[in-house]
Amino acid sequence: MNGLERVRAVIRGQPTDRPPVIPELFGVTAVLAGVPVRSYFTDAEVLARCQLDARARFGHDALFAMADLCVEAEALGSRITFPEGNYPHVTTPALDAVEGFARLSLPDPHKAGRMPELLRATRLLVKEARGEAPVFACVTGPITLAARTLDIEKMLYAIVDTPETFAVAVDFCRKVAERFMLSLLEAGADGIMIFDPIASPAVLPERIFARFEEGAVRSLFAAAKAFNRETITWYSVAGPIHTNQSLFTELAPDILTIDYMVPLDQALERAYPVVINGNIKPNLFIDGTPEEIREEAARLLATARTSERFILGSGCEVPLNATEANIHALMEAVRDETGSFTRMGDRGAVEVTILPHRIKTSIPAGGFLLDAIHQADVSITSYCNRSGSCGRCTALVLDGAVSPPEEIEKHQLATRRRHGLEVTKEERLTCLTRPVGPVTIYLPQENRVRRQYLPFDRVGLDRSMERLFALYGFDPLVSLAPLDKASPGVSPPPERVARRLERFRQQGAERLYAVMNRLDDVILDVTDTPHILGLCVDIGTTSLTGYVVDLANGEIKCVGMLENMQMSWGADVISRADAARDPETLRRLQESLIEGINRLLKTFRRDHDIEERQIYAMTVVGNPVIIHLFFGLNPGRLAQAPFTSSIAGRLSVTADSLGGDISLGVNRRCLVTALPSVQGFVGADTVAGVLATGMGEDERPSLLLDIGTNGEMVLGGRDRLVCASVASGPVFEGAHLQCAVGYQRGGITSLAIGDDGNVNYTTAGGGAPIGLCGSSIIDLIAELIRHRLVDARGHFLPRNGWPHLTEKHLVITERENT
Repeated sequence: MNGLERVRAVIRGQPTDRPPVIPELFGVTAVLAGVPVRSYFTDAEVLARCQLDARARFGHDALFAMADLCVEAEALGSRITFPEGNYPHVTTPALDAVEGFARLSLPDPHKAGRMPELLRATRLLVKEARGEAPVFACVTGPITLAARTLDIEKMLYAIVDTPETFAVAVDFCRKVAERFMLSLLEAGADGIMIFDPIASPAVLPERIFARFEEGAVRSLFAAAKAFNRETITWYSVAGPIHTNQSLFTELAPDILTIDYMVPLDQALERAYPVVINGNIKPNLFIDGTPEEIREEAARLLATARTSERFILGSGCEVPLNATEANIHALMEAVRDETGSFTRMGDRGAVEVTILPHRIKTSIPAGGFLLDAIHQADVSITSYCNRSGSCGRCTALVLDGAVSPPEEIEKHQLATRRRHGLEVTKEERLTCLTRPVGPVTIYLPQENRVRRQYLPFDRVGLDRSMERLFALYGFDPLVSLAPLDKASPGVSPPPERVARRLERFRQQGAERLYAVMNRLDDVILDVTDTPHILGLCVDIGTTSLTGYVVDLANGEIKCVGMLENMQMSWGADVISRADAARDPETLRRLQESLIEGINRLLKTFRRDHDIEERQIYAMTVVGNPVIIHLFFGLNPGRLAQAPFTSSIAGRLSVTADSLGGDISLGVNRRCLVTALPSVQGFVGADTVAGVLATGMGEDERPSLLLDIGTNGEMVLGGRDRLVCASVASGPVFEGAHLQCAVGYQRGGITSLAIGDDGNVNYTTAGGGAPIGLCGSSIIDLIAELIRHRLVDARGHFLPRNGWPHLTEKHLVITERENT
C-alpha cells in the first residue's frame, strides 16, 4: 500500500499492511535539507522540495503544505517577523480592539500575503506526490486566528466582557479559514488540517470552547466534505484535550491529534470512531535517543493494536533541532511492530494468526477459527452459538488453507451481498470454518467487541433519584458509625476487624468508624475514613452499567457503561449457560464479569477520583443466568426445562469470599448483594425495575417493558403483578439487521424522518454513526409507519421526492458520513 491508501484505509476501518506514520514535519524539513528556515516559510518551491526530500529520507505517509500559524493573520494586516532559524511570529496585531473585526474584509487567498505561496506549494506537492501520499494543507483555526489578529490577552478579555462581539469576530475568522481552505482544496489538497492551539483546554474552559469553537470547526469540516466527500479532515489542538469531552464527541473529524499530555488509551476509548494521531513528546526528538523513541512508539503501537484507529506521529510539531536518527526511529518502530506477535494458548497442532491483534495461537486439528479467537481472549460478535444463523462472526482469511464453506455459510454471505455489503472471496464465518493448516485471519472493525466506556447524562438520573427518594427514602444496607457508638448488641467483630482495629490504634488514628452490615447487625470492617460509597451494577447480557453512590445521602457520584465481555461465549444467556457446564469456562465467564466491573471502577477512579477501598456496599442485578455466573455458580438448570434457579431469594456475601482468581476491585469487606430473581429468566433486574417505577405500590395497572438482550414484561399493580420474558436481543441488537449494532459509541440512539424525507439522528457519544441500536430501530419502525413508507408486510413503498428510498433500502446517511 502507498501512503494515501494506508491513511484512507485506517479512516475507513479497513486493514492496512502496516500502521500509518505521520509525524508533523514542517520547518524541521528545511533544517534537515540545509535550507534557510525563512526560505521554507516564504517560498513555495523550497517548501515543496523540503517536504518531498523528507519523505524520501524517512518514508512516512504524508506531505504537508504547512508554513506557520501566522499566514492568515499576516493576510489580515498583522505584522510578522522572521527570526533567523526559527518560526515567524506576530509583532504587531492588525487590531487593537475586538470591534475592529467588523470592519475587516475577507482576504483573497490568491493575492493576500503568503497565501498564494501556500496554494502554489499545494499544487507542487500534489503534482509530485502522484497519489502516492496524501497532501495535507493547513489552516489556522478561528480562535488562534483571532488571537493572532487581536492579541491573546485582549481576546480573552473580549470573551468575558463582550461575548457577543467576540462571537462576531470568531465568525469572521471562520469565514477567512473557509475561504482559504476551499482554495487549498481547489489546488488539489487531499486533506485539510485545522490547527487551533489556543483553543486548547489549557487556555479555554469547556463551555467557552463549546460556545465559540465547536460550531465554527464543524462548519469548516462540513464545507470541506461538501467540496469533496473524500476530503480527509484533521483537527489539531494542544494540551489535555481528554478533559474536554466535546473535542471527541462534537467535532468528529476523520483524524484528531493528541499530544503527550493525553493518555492514548483514554483517547482511543473516548474518540471512536475518530482516528487518533500522536503522541511522542516533542522534546524526546531533541534530548532522547533513537532507542527511547522506538520504545515509546512501540508502547503506543501496542496500545492501539486492536483498535487500529491510530496514526503514529509526534503529537505536536517535531522541533526544528530534532535529530534525524530520532525521526528515523518512528519508522523503525513500525517495522518492529509488523514483525511482533504475542503467543497465547498452545493446545494443538494447527497455528492460527489473528490480526490486527497480532496473536498466534494453536488449536487441535478439526477445531474452528472461532475456537482460536476465544482461546486468544479476543471478543467478536457472535449471536447464534455456532449455528451460522446470525452470519456475524466473519473474518478475512488472508493466508493459508481452510475448509470449504457449508451451505448455510454460502447462504449468509450471499445474503450480505444482496444487502449491498462488501463481501470478498476471503470472507468466512469463523464458527463454521476449520483451518487445515497454518492460517492468518483478519477480524473486521465491525465484528470486534470494543472495550469502551460511555458516560451517562446526569440530568435524567437526578430526576429519577428524586422520585425514588420520595417513594422509599434512603436507607442503605451498610452504614457508618463512630466506633465508640457502635451498637452494643452487634456480633463480636471478626478476627480481621480486630487486627485492623489494633493496627489503626498503633498508628495513632484519632477517629475510627465501624462499617455496619445493618441486615445482620454485624461489623463488617473498621475504617478511618468518614465517607463510604456504594456501587450499583446492572449486569446486562450485552452491557454493564455501574453507579457509584454516596452512602451518606444517596447522591450519585458517577455513572458509566461498558460492554459485557461475555459476548465471546454467545449473545444469548442460553449459550452462556450451556458453555458454563465446563468448569474452566464457568471460571472464565465469572472472571470476565469481575474484570469488566474492575475496568469500570478504574475509569471512575481516573475521571472522578473515586477510591475503590471506600466502596463497602455493592448491589448487583441481572437476569438469573448472569447472577449465577457472577457468583461462579453453574446455571445449567436454567438451560433446560423447567428452567429452575440454584439461588433462592436474596444473596449476600462479602467481596473477599467471591470465588475466582481475580479479586473484585472494591473493599475486601464490601457487602455484595444480589436482589432476588422471580422465576425462569425473569431476574433481579426486573425486580429492580418494579421497585424503581413503584408500580407495585400503585392501585392503577402499569406495564413495564425491559427491552434488552433478555427482555421482560411486567403487568399489574398493588394487588397482582404478572411477568414474562423473551429473547429480544436478536431483534434489537442486530442479529438479523445488516446495519444494526448493540449500544456503543457511534450507535444511532434516536432518529426522526422529516416530511421532506431527510433523516435526523443522534449517536451515543456523538460523532459519526456506525449503525442503529435498539432504541433507534423502534424509532425507525414508528417513523416508517407514520409516513406510510412500508406496507402491512414491511415492504418499502417508494414515494416521489424521497430519493433515499427504494424498493429495498432506506438510506439513513451516506457511507462517507459513517
